[in-house]
Amino acid sequence: MAGENSATTVDFDQYHAVYLKPQFKLNDGVIAYGLIGCADVDWIETTSIAGIDLSQIQSDYGASIGFGGELSLSPEVSATVEYLRLLDEEKVDASSIGVGLQVKF
Repeated sequence: MAGENSATTVDFDQYHAVYLKPQFKLNDGVIAYGLIGCADVDWIETTSIAGIDLSQIQSDYGASIGFGGELSLSPEVSATVEYLRLLDEEKVDASSIGVGLQVKF
């Protein structure tokens, strides 16, 4: 059992998600969108007791929401930014911010 001589750390491992993505064209070069779906998040929980590390992979799933935007830089290139709230559970609070560049061939 965890006590005075123990420490616990939580490290993000990976996630998988599925979203619906309604889009709103603000003008010819700007699109805003929302994201609603579900995500499965895996993390590694490590407890150190008396110099010994005990690790286990934890997993949880639930509703996930987010929003983002896309800015057209040319007909073939656009920049994106989005925020995702992956999971908000008792043990883990996971969110992400992404910035991207899309090239259309």
